[in-house]
Amino acid sequence: MNGEKPESRHAATDPDKCREMQKKYGWKLLRVEPTKGKILKVDCVFEGETEFPKYREEILKRSRFVIVNILRLQPL
Repeated sequence: MNGEKPESRHAATDPDKCREMQKKYGWKLLRVEPTKGKILKVDCVFEGETEFPKYREEILKRSRFVIVNILRLQPL
């Protein structure tokens, strides 16, 4: 990277969605750029590398933990 700070992009339907992502995930919104898309009309450009939380993976991990602990409590 030639001295530039990393940026991440996430497409959205409108600029308000970019601001919602910024607030919800704590990302710093640098700018909103128009796209040629008919549905995802803007690119939200955030500072640094951003990634949506992996809710599904976290739920599975928690479920396995609960099941293991329940099994430990059950007499065989």
